[in-house]
Amino acid sequence: MTKISKKNPHVLIVDDDSNLLMTLGEILNARGFESVCVSTGGGALKAIKSQDFDVALIDLKLEDISGLEVMRGIKALSPASECILLTGNASQDSAIEAIQMGAFGYFQKPFEIDQVVLSVQRAADKYYSTLALRESEEKYRLVANFTYDWEAWHTPDGTYRYVSPSCERISGHTAQEFLADPTLMLKITHPEDQSMVSAHYRADNDGVHEADMEFDFRIVTPDGKIRWLSHSCTAVFGDDGKWLGRRESNRDITDRKHVEQARREANLALKIILAREKELARTDPLTGIHNRRYLYEFAEHQFEVAGRYQQPLAVMMFDIDHFKKINDRFGHAVGDEMLKQVTQITRAELRTADAIGRYGGEEFIVLLPMTNAAQAYSVAERIRASAADLRLPTEKGDASITLSIGIVQMRHTPQSESVEVAFRRADEAMYAAKQAGRNRIEIIAS
Repeated sequence: MTKISKKNPHVLIVDDDSNLLMTLGEILNARGFESVCVSTGGGALKAIKSQDFDVALIDLKLEDISGLEVMRGIKALSPASECILLTGNASQDSAIEAIQMGAFGYFQKPFEIDQVVLSVQRAADKYYSTLALRESEEKYRLVANFTYDWEAWHTPDGTYRYVSPSCERISGHTAQEFLADPTLMLKITHPEDQSMVSAHYRADNDGVHEADMEFDFRIVTPDGKIRWLSHSCTAVFGDDGKWLGRRESNRDITDRKHVEQARREANLALKIILAREKELARTDPLTGIHNRRYLYEFAEHQFEVAGRYQQPLAVMMFDIDHFKKINDRFGHAVGDEMLKQVTQITRAELRTADAIGRYGGEEFIVLLPMTNAAQAYSVAERIRASAADLRLPTEKGDASITLSIGIVQMRHTPQSESVEVAFRRADEAMYAAKQAGRNRIEIIAS
């Protein structure tokens, strides 16, 4: 049976570009992965025969054999392993073929390293979920093949005519104990299930004999363990129609219940993973706000609503002045932290209905529904002032920034203004703020 052990995900990287190979390996190792780097398809096939990999990053165009052949080799040895393809423009058709073969995804070169790392993590999560589901299925088959039922004949007077020896293996009590004490079953029933089991036996005593009955309940063994039983029974009548009691069967389904619970947990984990994937597809990985693609999708909806009901909608675009100097002087880590701080400052000034997205680099866009340009100016001024007051202590002194902000208001014409045009006008307003000296706000009137 497969035993799942959570560990640092093993990643195989296959690429004949030595610089890219080294960079990916170092970054993935720094992020908690264990990576093996090879530069040829033959080397990759040799590696997968000696070691299992959770995820493989494969260049489609290798010098000796194709990346598709490497993927086929991995899938043949370990079907659960996830493969991510790296491709250039010339191999797009091969990338599509790889997706049809079951690849997790592909990235076109050049790509953003952070996006690749996120994709590797999601692929590793899917790999472990797949193994969990397979283990549940294996456990279920094992239970189905090796169960022994506890049979009994319950007489009309409430005693047992017969109890099979297998009751001891399941309940921890011998057949003789049940024969000597007909109430033992109720005594060992789990407290939460006693009313159900008691009602079942009481129905028999009240003359409800004809119906077959099936239900699950729990018992507590002498050593304190809880076991699940699937109880089924049917009435027995003599040739003369006299009721002779019930034959009952108690099947130990404890392992099955555990498997069902494991499957529910695995399914829940998978749902969480899928939900996280959906969220990541919408989110900028550094700041946690909308990425450019989802920002456009969200803006299209907001513009449609504003156009339909002739409502005001303001668009604010801003970026960090001289941001390259921050990175050059203090380092990219400080630059990244500054982007996060500016994001937090901005979000603190926005309403629930407003939205902020990272437009690119150090540029941001804010959408303000039901807001005109003048009202948006007040929001922008609070954001600008808070950003100007921001200080990040570093070994080279405090890092500080200013913002240049442009504001426009959606134009309502017979054919309402498009998102693309409004964003371009907001960019022009922001450029005007920079031309006027930076650390300021400019509005382009409708």
